[in-house]
Amino acid sequence: MARKGVSPVLASLLLVVIAAAAAIATYLWVSSYLGSAGRGVEAPQFRELLKVEGVREEGGSLVVTVRNIGSAKATLRAAYVMKEGVAVASETLNVELEPGQAADVRVSAQVPPGSYTVKIVMATGVEAIAPLPLSGARAARSIQLVKNGDFSEGSAYWTLEDPWRVDPQQYARAYVETNSDFEASIYQDVEIPAGTTSLTLSFSYYLDADPPGQVEKGGLTLKAYLLSGGNVVWESNLIQWNRSKKTEWKQFTQTFTVNVTGKVTLKITLTADVKKEVTIDAGLDNVSLLASAPP
Repeated sequence: MARKGVSPVLASLLLVVIAAAAAIATYLWVSSYLGSAGRGVEAPQFRELLKVEGVREEGGSLVVTVRNIGSAKATLRAAYVMKEGVAVASETLNVELEPGQAADVRVSAQVPPGSYTVKIVMATGVEAIAPLPLSGARAARSIQLVKNGDFSEGSAYWTLEDPWRVDPQQYARAYVETNSDFEASIYQDVEIPAGTTSLTLSFSYYLDADPPGQVEKGGLTLKAYLLSGGNVVWESNLIQWNRSKKTEWKQFTQTFTVNVTGKVTLKITLTADVKKEVTIDAGLDNVSLLASAPP
């Protein structure tokens, strides 16, 4: 029996059905993709975004204001000042910013005037870059206010209260056998220049008592003061003897600000609170008071 072929009408209907099925499948796939995008799927580059909102010079450094304008927490790892693609200053960071939060980032930069670029780098590698024209991020001047701080000129410029003396080895020394409490100072008048932004006091010292048990706990100390018109305008952290049996030189440094200029007195005071007969030995050397001022 002879086979019959598919009629032209039936063939046309099959083509229409196949085309319609393909169109429906394509529509469903596109709708599913657009639906997932509409539900908040974000590309990572839009979740982590930074913006440099401003740069200012302050105390010989650059202060960069950065804002997280993305939708995820940003962790800042480094800041760079770039000149023609080369980093001329940098700062390691560990700053976390929530979405919308801003922070000031400080970069120590002592560079001549010119056109620069500031770059902030996140832990993920995302960067924020902004042009940085500088009139000059210049280092502040450091002015030494103390004279004869190493006692190489003996007691010149200093007033020493008993038992302070200048030792033949050229340092200030308080050496005394006593059974009484006492307080004795060494001091010098200095001049704080106008425009001073901060002061840094430093000196070498040692404290000792023999026998150690004859001094009250915490009873052998050094403390520094600045006086203006007889009034204390600043006082240092307290330095306490650690009751060590070994005499050793140590270093003290403290940076601070005061709201006075002109003549002041720098005073360093030794205080002893004793129980019975004891030998007190204290040393002081390389006294420095640096004033930081605009260039």
